[in-house]
Amino acid sequence: MRGPLRGARWLHPAAWTVAVLCLAVLAFAAIMRSTVLNAGFYGKVLEEERAYERLYDEVLVAPQSSALTRDLLARLPVPESAVTSNLKTVLPRRRCGPWRTSRSPR
Repeated sequence: MRGPLRGARWLHPAAWTVAVLCLAVLAFAAIMRSTVLNAGFYGKVLEEERAYERLYDEVLVAPQSSALTRDLLARLPVPESAVTSNLKTVLPRRRCGPWRTSRSPR
């Protein structure tokens, strides 16, 4: 009878360890499914952070991005004011939104 008693000592902590690990894996999977794997989550966050408006109002018109803007325009002699005033016309939201979940019709 000594054999089963020795095995029972480590069985109880091992069962608890396995249960805790399984619970942690299930919680991690649930978090991943509701955030990282959910395209709607990204769209919601980008809308809350005003990503579209900030892209046009702060990023593309910043003096630090003028070299990039020139590269994108293939170094055409376009006045900077014409570029910044027409950004929303040239790159409309429905075309450039990376958080867009549905595909545009082809």
